Amino acid sequence: MDTYISKLVKELPFHKVKKFFDDWFSGGYSLVDIKYEVREKILYKIFENKFKSLRARSDFDVSEYLKIIESYSLLGVRLPKEEKTLISYLLKEFIDTQSEKIMKGEDIDILFMTRAMKVIKENSLDIPMANLEKALFYYVSKMLNTIFEKVSDQDIEKLSSIMDFIVKNGLNISGRREIENRIYDYMYSQKFSVVIDTMRKEGRNKTISSLLDLFEKFNISTAYYRMLKEE
Repeated sequence: MDTYISKLVKELPFHKVKKFFDDWFSGGYSLVDIKYEVREKILYKIFENKFKSLRARSDFDVSEYLKIIESYSLLGVRLPKEEKTLISYLLKEFIDTQSEKIMKGEDIDILFMTRAMKVIKENSLDIPMANLEKALFYYVSKMLNTIFEKVSDQDIEKLSSIMDFIVKNGLNISGRREIENRIYDYMYSQKFSVVIDTMRKEGRNKTISSLLDLFEKFNISTAYYRMLKEE
């Protein structure tokens, strides 16, 4: 690699290096169109110090390494084998930490978790999901109990967001059938009929729709209550 280019690649952040090459080329070509081996060298040069830090430190900021992995994915380059194991360990620790937060009732950043799950999939990283799936089952069960006691838009939104995350990332929460049965029993209970009637009288039709949308995420038919809502 030319000395000037090598120096530029090493000193500039990824987005500026990419822009430099994209501007340098003409006719619609970009950094993605460079020969694979060259792209690989450019990326490693950019993140060389980060990789060294990854091997030397234990107090990682996982967001920094997500950016690295996303940059590799953007250019269609495989992660270096010698770094892949360490990054897998880092992400495993991150997933386990988030699982613990869920179990403690603490909020997690769903968007950031979604980014992490995406790079895990795209790079075929071997990250056990058992702890996360167990934590999600606990969270879903707890949130349903809360909603069964008192329906609030905020709780519906929180649980809907978690369910979208579960489905999008192909996660399997143990005891899902048990959860579905609980929702079914609740929906066809006298208590739920009273809740729906009360919300309808209060003009909370949007909340009713959101609640039914949530239940449908658990493969529960809500046609009967939607029909009543339209009457």
